[in-house]
Amino acid sequence: MQWIKKGERNTKFFHKSTIAHRANNRITKLIDPQGTEKNTHEKMEDVLVQQFQSIAEENMAERSHFTKRFTQHIPKLVTKEDNHNLNRPVSEEEVNEVIKEMHNGKALGPDCFNVDFFKSCWKIFKHDILELVEESRNSKLGLRVINESFIALIPKK
Repeated sequence: MQWIKKGERNTKFFHKSTIAHRANNRITKLIDPQGTEKNTHEKMEDVLVQQFQSIAEENMAERSHFTKRFTQHIPKLVTKEDNHNLNRPVSEEEVNEVIKEMHNGKALGPDCFNVDFFKSCWKIFKHDILELVEESRNSKLGLRVINESFIALIPKK
């Protein structure tokens, strides 16, 4: 009850409770797996690093058997044909179709080139755009810069 009344104010009670809390949460020593007590910062750090490395360590070198047993229970929703279509190179027709379906006047990114520009200059840029799409697909990385944009505040009078 006293904390509710005096805890938020800058009082002696607040300072005493903070000091007590700090003292209770201080780690002054650790015991390593061999039973040796460590009380310097560097030695306690070594004990903690070893502990967390042992927790994160992979005990099983060969896990394919367990992976196969686990994955057999996951339903296969993608057919072989779908998988083939997803992994095949992107065609010029597909990219051309996407660009044709885009709304005119929209800017694709911070470079300010709008869809009209790409539609009118498709013959010039198509190989570069296809190469960019294919590189992104092969590296399995979405190119973050493609999705970036700038917001400009325009003052109204």
